[in-house]
Amino acid sequence: MGYRLTAACLSMALAFRSSEKLLEKALPLMRALAQGRLVNVGIAVADELEMVYLDSVRLSRRGIFRRISPGSRIPIATTSLGCAFLAGMSPAARAGLMDRLAAQHAHAWPRLKRCIDASLRDIRKVGYCSAQWQAGMPLRPCQCPRRAADSMRST
Repeated sequence: MGYRLTAACLSMALAFRSSEKLLEKALPLMRALAQGRLVNVGIAVADELEMVYLDSVRLSRRGIFRRISPGSRIPIATTSLGCAFLAGMSPAARAGLMDRLAAQHAHAWPRLKRCIDASLRDIRKVGYCSAQWQAGMPLRPCQCPRRAADSMRST
């Protein structure tokens, strides 16, 4: 028969999400920002070499809505969300993660590292970064780093 997910996985995910006090505080602010600016707003945590969305509010003024739901995963190395996460890390932790990303991306790493470095400079200079590294994307996502409570950090 093989392996398959059951409702128990959904229950565990809901229990995790419900226990996070940061989400309880962040969601009203996210909704207000999304409604006031007609932009998409999301919150995510790192898991290994990817970011996992905890929630998002999708109100794009252009009418372009990417389907991002809780649990959606995106790569750290090629997204503004990932770069914002890197910017929020301590230098030592960031160096360790960059080493892991370099190993994962091998031949593409020099180009990716230049893009990440540029995003980190933008965050230091203006407080956010944007990225348009994915061909065909009509949007230019922008992100800013925020440090979360230790309970939100993955191990």
